[in-house]
Amino acid sequence: MGKISGLVEDVRKLNNPLALKDEKIAELEKRVDELEQYTRKEDVIISGLKTTHHTYSNVIRGESSGADLGEGEKQRLEEQVIQFFNRNDISIHKESIATCHTLPKRNGQME
Repeated sequence: MGKISGLVEDVRKLNNPLALKDEKIAELEKRVDELEQYTRKEDVIISGLKTTHHTYSNVIRGESSGADLGEGEKQRLEEQVIQFFNRNDISIHKESIATCHTLPKRNGQME
C-alpha cells in the first residue's frame, strides 16, 4: 500500500507542473494568434491584376534571359500596383507599401 500511495503522490507532483505548462501553452497560442491577426490587418490582396514584372527566379529557371526585357517588364511590381490603384481613383503612395509580391495560383504558378 505504501508503494502505491508513493506513486500517487509522484503523479500529483507531476500533474502540477504539467497544468502550469498547459496554461503557458494556451497563453502563448493566444499571443501568436493576436500577432498573426495584427500582421494581416494591413494586407491587401488584389486578384486578377495582370503584371509585367520580371523576377530573378524566371531567369534562373531559364524562362527568360533577362537581357530582352521590354520597358513594361522593367517596371517594378510595386509601381504597377500603384498605377492600378490610381486608375481606380484610389490614392496610394509608395511609402505606404511595406512589401509587394505576387502570390501563387492554386496550381502553383505565379500570376
